[in-house]
Amino acid sequence: MILKNVIKALAVFLAVVFSFSALVVTVCAVIPDEDTRETFRFGYYPQKEETDPTILKALEKATPNADGSVTYEGATYVSQRVEGNSIPGGGPFATMYGYYPKITYWFKMAPIEWIVLEKNEESMLLFSKQVLAARAFNQEIGADNTWGSSDVRTWLNNVFIKAAFTGKERAFILNSNLKNEGNPISYMEGSADTTDKVFLPSFNEITDTAYGFNPECEGWVDDFGRPVGYYEGYYDRETGVDTSGRLAEGTDFAKCQGVWANFEDSDDEDDRTPERYCRYWLRTVGWTQNCAAGVLEDGRVSTGWSVNTNIMGIRPMVRVSADAVLDTRDGSPDPGPMPFNVTVPAAEIRYKQKGVQFTADVPVTWSSSDESIASISEDGTITTHRAGKVVITATSIETGETVSAELEIVYVWWQQIIRIVLLGFLWY
Repeated sequence: MILKNVIKALAVFLAVVFSFSALVVTVCAVIPDEDTRETFRFGYYPQKEETDPTILKALEKATPNADGSVTYEGATYVSQRVEGNSIPGGGPFATMYGYYPKITYWFKMAPIEWIVLEKNEESMLLFSKQVLAARAFNQEIGADNTWGSSDVRTWLNNVFIKAAFTGKERAFILNSNLKNEGNPISYMEGSADTTDKVFLPSFNEITDTAYGFNPECEGWVDDFGRPVGYYEGYYDRETGVDTSGRLAEGTDFAKCQGVWANFEDSDDEDDRTPERYCRYWLRTVGWTQNCAAGVLEDGRVSTGWSVNTNIMGIRPMVRVSADAVLDTRDGSPDPGPMPFNVTVPAAEIRYKQKGVQFTADVPVTWSSSDESIASISEDGTITTHRAGKVVITATSIETGETVSAELEIVYVWWQQIIRIVLLGFLWY
């Protein structure tokens, strides 16, 4: 009888233990060693550095597109210079990646790869697989540093969206009604809800197991000693295994902008290898109203950094319709729907041809990418100076939006004969 009671008690004890163990596993969900989430290619952004000397030489000599990019052999490239991004007391992070001030680097536009966090018959929620850029959450610390009034929100929805997506692609991007809750670690209150097309993840979203992220487990502190969730073993440097689901590498373009990634631990001071993964912003308030939360290079979710820190990564999210497709590009940007109408003459005109004129249906200012080839007056009249290709741009005086068109100036056959006969272009 005594033995029976002992066995019963042991069984109850083991049941409790196993139940508790199951509870722990539920709280800190196990993420697979290999990220098996579906990916989707949508939009283009400068990513990998171009190092081919022949291509670099051609890019330096090429006539820029209206947006400043350069098209060469069907591909589009964007230049970038190091601006000295650094944290207080530290040097530029860009230099540890091999990018130095006063040097122009070129980066090739490539399709953006996204992780599909949510998918249904109507839409997909996408999360950039890589850190695409580095910039401040808000340029100045003020009374309101929340997501709704932040500079990064304005940049994502006015600048990034136009640079990364063609007009056709922008038509697939849906409005997202965002809940901007408070920070559950610092207990700071959230801000008003917003509606955005491009946005940063929130604390709740980046710890949601339904999206493939490991939740935060309480009881630890971040680099600054502030309380923060932490699950020891998110990232194993030796195996490269990430069990948080949050880690992201920075593109070459982001590294040139100085995106934050600490140095790996090393006894050799000369061996300063940057971490594989980068830090990036969340849209959630941080440990004070002057801070925003973010993700560390080891998968922890931090209560954040001062909003004017300009080296935190940008890893955007978008919701697109289920029928979204990657637009086909020939290397030149697709302007998409025109913000206003411009009447453009024939794309090819004869040298010294009279009466060539651009017109617009709103007040604009006109500019030429190369006035040695062709200049344009205030009323849109073209004056040609030599043969070549030139980009004419109309800028709306009211909104600042632009519409551009390429014009080619050519010599017709009889002009070529005159040029040859008059030796040295004495007449022309």
